[in-house]
Amino acid sequence: MPPLTTPQLESLHRLLIDPLRDAVRTEMQAGHDRLTAAIEKVADRLSTHTAAARDSDRARDARTDQIEKRLALLERFRTKVLAVCAVLSFLVTLAWSILHDYLTRH
Repeated sequence: MPPLTTPQLESLHRLLIDPLRDAVRTEMQAGHDRLTAAIEKVADRLSTHTAAARDSDRARDARTDQIEKRLALLERFRTKVLAVCAVLSFLVTLAWSILHDYLTRH
């Protein structure tokens, strides 16, 4: 095969190298665009998930606060019931003692 001349090399360059370079460049840009779209999609999902987690945390905190308030209310009620029971127990014991002393004298 005889050596190629400069015009033949330039023709080959125009026919093969330039279209190949353009095809590679186009494919790289398309791959970059797909990667960018995928990254944006993941970022959107992450922001959605983060917002949902934040809302879930707020709801959990609100439920916890409500439970703590109800528990405090129940503890105050229990303290009042115990105080009333103690007073009633003392009064019943005192009344029984007085009644027992009265009945034993008569």
